[in-house]
Amino acid sequence: MKTRALRQAGFSRETLGSLRQRIILQELRKLTGLMSDSQKLTKSVTSKFTEADFQKLRLIAVHDRKCPAEWCRDKVLEAIQPRGTHPGEYAIMAELSATQSILIDLLCALGHDGKLSQQKAQAVVDAAHSAKYKEAAELLRYAYTQFQSGRLDTASGQSAGSKR
Repeated sequence: MKTRALRQAGFSRETLGSLRQRIILQELRKLTGLMSDSQKLTKSVTSKFTEADFQKLRLIAVHDRKCPAEWCRDKVLEAIQPRGTHPGEYAIMAELSATQSILIDLLCALGHDGKLSQQKAQAVVDAAHSAKYKEAAELLRYAYTQFQSGRLDTASGQSAGSKR
């Protein structure tokens, strides 16, 4: 596309200059061999967008000083990279772990003794709360490991991707 058409499409001179610099640098890297064979981009994936969605995508990409294709590529690569646990996931898992532990321990104590004192109930709750973050970290680590290896077990013991 010519510069005039790009300007009419809403690209600023600064953005066009930045895009030109990136393209020139990429071409120079290719020509001078600075990009190794393993870094050369040889595979492609395409996608279709509505005009409205494309305009949103273009605006976001321009805001990040990237062309839409480069922005999409970065986001796809970001999405497939292993990531750490989000603090919200960790907190929710900790609370679920503690709640499960409290429920099981209280039911076991009630079933064993036939009664439950306030002191026993408080001891169960305190023990669950003191261990909840450690247990949550272990559960999340295990879940991510299983998911990344494709072995996330369902309740029936089958792989998540297998047929019944």
